[in-house]
Amino acid sequence: MCEMPSSTSENPWKVNPEEELKRIDLRNTHLVFSIDPEGCEDVDDALSIRTLANGNLELGVHIADVTHFVAVNSYTDIEARAR
Repeated sequence: MCEMPSSTSENPWKVNPEEELKRIDLRNTHLVFSIDPEGCEDVDDALSIRTLANGNLELGVHIADVTHFVAVNSYTDIEARAR
């Protein structure tokens, strides 16, 4: 039941270039940080902050897009729903 590819130092996980074009990379324009606890193995929650032109702050709340990685009715999806 191995649906997810392994990610190791020899085989690091990479974003598909086509998928990357659909998303906005905030790392160079916002302060972005995880809000998951130290030692967490599934870092899937983050906040971002930036100062707008008028001086106001913009706060972003970001949650992992699980549906991108887990197909509907896959073994992983079925097991997750059962839990």
